[in-house]
Formats: sequence, structure tokens, C-alpha cells
Amino acid sequence: MQVVTAISLLGLGIVATLSLIHPPRVLVEAADDFWLQGFAYSVLALLVAQGWPQQRRGLWLFLILFGLGVEVLQDQTGYRSFQITDLVANTAGVAIGACLTLMGVAVSRSRVLR
Repeated sequence: MQVVTAISLLGLGIVATLSLIHPPRVLVEAADDFWLQGFAYSVLALLVAQGWPQQRRGLWLFLILFGLGVEVLQDQTGYRSFQITDLVANTAGVAIGACLTLMGVAVSRSRVLR
């Protein structure tokens, strides 16, 4: 459990860092960026659910607010900007991760009841 918690925190740091550094010369296409962000936030949602199972719902809300905060900070950098589509991708990613977690919990509970 501690390993997953540490990986979750590392993931948050990586996402924040990559979101706030000056973009490289080779930019990812906007459509690809949307999917990459959604995937990253899905993985983060799955990790926090495993790292802190008792607080997962609150942490999913935290991840959505974290994504909003990153977008606001990007707007302050001067070389990145606030993008509502990025916030949508982040939120969708959290929702997908949450759904996958809840489906996994339901499956594991049904196996225990058998």
C-alpha cells in the first residue's frame, strides 16, 4: 500500500511538472494531448484509489481541482495558457479511473459473496 501511495505522489509531481515546464519544440498534436491528459488522470485516479481506499471519493475531487489548479498556473506562465478542453480531458480521465475502480470493487465484492 505504501508503494502505491508513493507512486501516486510521484505521479502528481510528474503531471504538475510536465504541465508547467516550457513546452518542447516538438509539440504534441492537440487531439493527442487531449487523450494523453485523459490517460494520465485516469492512471492517477486509479492510483489514489489504491493508495488511499478510504478517501478515494474525496481524492477524486481533489484530482479534478488539481487539474483546474494546473490550468490556472499554466495561464500564469506566459508560455502556456488555460484550456477548457484540457480541464475536460483531466476531468474525464478522473471519471474513467473512478468508474474502473468502482467496477473493480463491485467485481471483487461479488466474488467474496459467492
